Amino acid sequence: MFMKKILFSILVLGVVAFGAAVDASAGNNNNNGGPDYTFLISLVDIVEDEANAGLLGKPEWYQWIYKVEVVAGEHDGHALSHFTIDLEDCFKKKLDEAIEETAGANGNGSNADNLLGLVGNETRTYDIEVGKDGQHGPWGIKWDIKNSSPDDLDEIGDVDYFWFSAPTDESVENLAYVKAGQGKIEDRVDTPACPDCKPDNPVVPEPSTMLLLGSGLAAAVARRKKS
Repeated sequence: MFMKKILFSILVLGVVAFGAAVDASAGNNNNNGGPDYTFLISLVDIVEDEANAGLLGKPEWYQWIYKVEVVAGEHDGHALSHFTIDLEDCFKKKLDEAIEETAGANGNGSNADNLLGLVGNETRTYDIEVGKDGQHGPWGIKWDIKNSSPDDLDEIGDVDYFWFSAPTDESVENLAYVKAGQGKIEDRVDTPACPDCKPDNPVVPEPSTMLLLGSGLAAAVARRKKS
Protein backbone atom coordinates (compact mmCIF):
# COMPACT_ATOMS: atom_id res chain seq x y z
CA MET A 1 0.00 0.00 0.00
CA PHE A 2 2.83 2.36 0.93
CA MET A 3 4.59 1.66 -2.40
CA LYS A 4 1.38 2.41 -4.30
CA LYS A 5 1.15 5.84 -2.61
CA ILE A 6 4.76 6.57 -3.56
CA LEU A 7 4.19 5.54 -7.18
CA PHE A 8 1.00 7.63 -7.31
CA SER A 9 2.84 10.67 -5.94
CA ILE A 10 5.62 10.25 -8.51
CA LEU A 11 3.00 9.99 -11.28
CA VAL A 12 1.24 13.19 -10.11
CA LEU A 13 4.53 15.08 -9.91
CA GLY A 14 5.43 13.89 -13.40
CA VAL A 15 2.13 15.12 -14.83
CA VAL A 16 2.56 18.52 -13.12
CA ALA A 17 6.13 18.86 -14.40
CA PHE A 18 5.05 17.93 -17.93
CA GLY A 19 2.25 20.51 -17.83
CA ALA A 20 4.67 23.20 -16.69
CA ALA A 21 7.07 22.29 -19.50
CA VAL A 22 4.25 22.55 -22.07
CA ASP A 23 3.22 25.97 -20.70
CA ALA A 24 6.82 27.19 -20.85
CA SER A 25 7.35 25.97 -24.40
CA ALA A 26 4.09 27.62 -25.50
CA GLY A 27 5.59 30.99 -24.63
CA ASN A 28 9.10 30.22 -25.79
CA ASN A 29 8.90 29.05 -29.37
CA ASN A 30 11.72 31.17 -30.77
CA ASN A 31 15.38 30.31 -31.04
CA ASN A 32 16.37 32.68 -28.23
CA GLY A 33 14.26 30.93 -25.60
CA GLY A 34 12.27 34.10 -24.83
CA PRO A 35 8.61 34.99 -25.41
CA ASP A 36 7.28 34.94 -28.98
CA TYR A 37 7.75 38.23 -30.80
CA THR A 38 7.45 40.00 -34.13
CA PHE A 39 8.38 43.42 -35.58
CA LEU A 40 6.10 46.46 -35.84
CA ILE A 41 7.02 49.02 -38.55
CA SER A 42 5.62 52.57 -38.43
CA LEU A 43 6.15 56.07 -39.82
CA VAL A 44 6.82 58.37 -36.85
CA ASP A 45 6.94 61.83 -38.46
CA ILE A 46 7.75 63.97 -41.51
CA VAL A 47 9.66 67.14 -40.61
CA GLU A 48 11.25 69.90 -42.68
CA ASP A 49 14.95 69.37 -43.31
CA GLU A 50 16.37 72.89 -43.54
CA ALA A 51 19.97 71.62 -43.63
CA ASN A 52 19.41 70.09 -47.06
CA ALA A 53 17.16 72.76 -48.60
CA GLY A 54 18.21 73.36 -52.21
CA LEU A 55 20.05 70.04 -52.56
CA LEU A 56 20.08 68.99 -56.25
CA GLY A 57 18.07 72.09 -57.05
CA LYS A 58 15.08 70.87 -55.04
CA PRO A 59 13.87 73.75 -52.87
CA GLU A 60 12.44 71.82 -49.91
CA TRP A 61 13.60 68.60 -48.28
CA TYR A 62 11.87 66.63 -45.53
CA GLN A 63 13.07 64.02 -43.06
CA TRP A 64 11.01 60.82 -43.09
CA ILE A 65 11.37 59.12 -39.69
CA TYR A 66 10.46 55.47 -39.09
CA LYS A 67 10.43 53.14 -36.08
CA VAL A 68 10.91 49.38 -35.85
CA GLU A 69 9.75 47.91 -32.53
CA VAL A 70 9.77 44.35 -31.20
CA VAL A 71 6.27 43.38 -29.99
CA ALA A 72 4.53 40.19 -28.90
CA GLY A 73 3.55 37.92 -31.80
CA GLU A 74 4.49 34.86 -33.80
CA HIS A 75 7.88 34.82 -35.46
CA ASP A 76 10.66 32.32 -36.14
CA GLY A 77 12.86 33.81 -33.42
CA HIS A 78 15.60 35.43 -35.50
CA ALA A 79 16.86 38.93 -34.75
CA LEU A 80 16.61 41.79 -37.25
CA SER A 81 19.11 41.40 -40.09
CA HIS A 82 18.08 44.46 -42.10
CA PHE A 83 15.22 46.90 -42.54
CA THR A 84 14.14 47.98 -46.03
CA ILE A 85 11.70 50.61 -47.34
CA ASP A 86 10.56 50.48 -50.96
CA LEU A 87 10.94 53.75 -52.90
CA GLU A 88 9.14 54.99 -56.00
CA ASP A 89 10.82 54.42 -59.38
CA CYS A 90 11.59 58.14 -59.72
CA PHE A 91 14.18 57.90 -56.93
CA LYS A 92 17.16 56.84 -59.01
CA LYS A 93 20.70 57.99 -59.88
CA LYS A 94 21.68 61.35 -58.33
CA LEU A 95 18.48 61.58 -56.30
CA ASP A 96 18.88 58.23 -54.57
CA GLU A 97 22.57 59.00 -53.92
CA ALA A 98 21.48 62.20 -52.17
CA ILE A 99 18.85 60.29 -50.18
CA GLU A 100 21.49 57.81 -49.05
CA GLU A 101 23.69 60.68 -47.84
CA THR A 102 20.84 62.07 -45.73
CA ALA A 103 20.00 58.74 -44.05
CA GLY A 104 20.78 57.72 -40.50
CA ALA A 105 19.66 55.65 -37.52
CA ASN A 106 19.56 55.99 -33.73
CA GLY A 107 21.11 59.43 -33.48
CA ASN A 108 23.86 58.64 -35.98
CA GLY A 109 24.10 59.96 -39.52
CA SER A 110 23.10 63.05 -41.44
CA ASN A 111 21.36 65.81 -39.45
CA ALA A 112 21.65 63.79 -36.26
CA ASP A 113 21.45 66.99 -34.20
CA ASN A 114 17.80 67.35 -35.21
CA LEU A 115 16.99 63.82 -34.03
CA LEU A 116 18.88 63.43 -30.76
CA GLY A 117 15.84 62.01 -28.96
CA LEU A 118 15.28 59.28 -31.52
CA VAL A 119 17.67 56.60 -30.30
CA GLY A 120 17.16 52.90 -29.77
CA ASN A 121 16.97 51.30 -26.34
CA GLU A 122 20.37 49.64 -26.93
CA THR A 123 23.48 50.46 -28.95
CA ARG A 124 22.94 49.26 -32.52
CA THR A 125 24.57 50.66 -35.68
CA TYR A 126 23.75 50.13 -39.35
CA ASP A 127 25.26 50.24 -42.83
CA ILE A 128 22.96 52.16 -45.17
CA GLU A 129 22.54 51.90 -48.93
CA VAL A 130 20.01 52.62 -51.65
CA GLY A 131 19.47 50.04 -54.37
CA LYS A 132 17.86 46.69 -55.09
CA ASP A 133 17.47 44.57 -51.97
CA GLY A 134 18.51 41.05 -52.94
CA GLN A 135 17.64 39.12 -56.08
CA HIS A 136 13.89 39.67 -55.96
CA GLY A 137 13.57 42.45 -53.41
CA PRO A 138 12.27 45.98 -53.98
CA TRP A 139 14.30 49.01 -54.99
CA GLY A 140 14.66 51.11 -51.89
CA ILE A 141 16.71 52.16 -48.90
CA LYS A 142 18.16 49.50 -46.60
CA TRP A 143 19.62 49.61 -43.10
CA ASP A 144 21.82 46.53 -42.57
CA ILE A 145 22.81 45.92 -38.94
CA LYS A 146 26.58 45.88 -38.48
CA ASN A 147 28.27 42.77 -37.14
CA SER A 148 30.04 45.01 -34.64
CA SER A 149 26.75 46.06 -32.99
CA PRO A 150 26.87 44.77 -29.40
CA ASP A 151 23.11 44.12 -29.18
CA ASP A 152 20.47 42.55 -31.43
CA LEU A 153 16.95 43.80 -32.06
CA ASP A 154 15.28 40.63 -30.74
CA GLU A 155 13.52 41.17 -27.41
CA ILE A 156 10.05 42.58 -26.73
CA GLY A 157 10.42 46.31 -26.09
CA ASP A 158 13.51 46.73 -28.27
CA VAL A 159 13.19 49.71 -30.61
CA ASP A 160 15.29 51.49 -33.24
CA TYR A 161 14.67 54.65 -35.28
CA PHE A 162 15.58 55.15 -38.94
CA TRP A 163 15.39 58.17 -41.23
CA PHE A 164 16.25 59.67 -44.59
CA SER A 165 15.35 62.90 -46.41
CA ALA A 166 13.44 63.39 -49.64
CA PRO A 167 12.45 66.53 -51.60
CA THR A 168 8.74 66.11 -50.80
CA ASP A 169 6.33 65.63 -47.92
CA GLU A 170 3.69 64.05 -50.16
CA SER A 171 3.21 60.35 -49.45
CA VAL A 172 2.31 57.13 -51.22
CA GLU A 173 1.88 53.70 -49.63
CA ASN A 174 4.69 51.22 -50.25
CA LEU A 175 6.20 48.01 -48.92
CA ALA A 176 8.52 47.96 -45.91
CA TYR A 177 9.93 44.87 -44.28
CA VAL A 178 12.27 43.48 -41.67
CA LYS A 179 14.47 40.59 -42.79
CA ALA A 180 15.09 38.15 -39.95
CA GLY A 181 16.70 34.77 -40.52
CA GLN A 182 15.22 33.07 -43.58
CA GLY A 183 11.93 34.93 -43.28
CA LYS A 184 10.71 38.51 -43.35
CA ILE A 185 7.96 40.52 -41.72
CA GLU A 186 6.19 42.77 -44.24
CA ASP A 187 4.02 45.84 -43.75
CA ARG A 188 2.66 48.78 -45.76
CA VAL A 189 3.79 52.28 -44.76
CA ASP A 190 3.67 55.80 -46.19
CA THR A 191 6.81 56.66 -48.20
CA PRO A 192 7.79 59.73 -50.28
CA ALA A 193 5.84 60.25 -53.49
CA CYS A 194 7.66 61.39 -56.62
CA PRO A 195 8.63 65.01 -55.97
CA ASP A 196 6.56 67.66 -57.74
CA CYS A 197 9.35 70.09 -58.61
CA LYS A 198 11.73 71.02 -61.41
CA PRO A 199 13.87 68.21 -62.87
CA ASP A 200 17.54 67.96 -61.92
CA ASN A 201 18.67 68.51 -65.53
CA PRO A 202 16.29 70.69 -67.58
CA VAL A 203 16.27 69.92 -71.30
CA VAL A 204 18.18 72.56 -73.29
CA PRO A 205 17.51 72.63 -77.08
CA GLU A 206 20.49 71.97 -79.33
CA PRO A 207 21.91 74.96 -81.33
CA SER A 208 20.64 73.51 -84.63
CA THR A 209 17.13 73.27 -83.18
CA MET A 210 17.31 76.87 -81.99
CA LEU A 211 18.50 77.98 -85.49
CA LEU A 212 15.57 76.26 -87.20
CA LEU A 213 13.16 77.74 -84.69
CA GLY A 214 14.58 81.23 -85.26
CA SER A 215 14.40 80.84 -89.06
CA GLY A 216 10.79 79.73 -88.80
CA LEU A 217 9.85 82.70 -86.67
CA ALA A 218 11.63 85.11 -89.04
CA ALA A 219 9.79 83.67 -92.06
CA ALA A 220 6.47 83.97 -90.25
CA VAL A 221 7.13 87.63 -89.44
CA ALA A 222 8.13 88.37 -93.07
CA ARG A 223 4.90 86.80 -94.44
CA ARG A 224 2.84 88.78 -91.96
CA LYS A 225 4.44 92.06 -93.09
CA LYS A 226 3.76 91.34 -96.77
CA SER A 227 0.14 90.62 -96.08
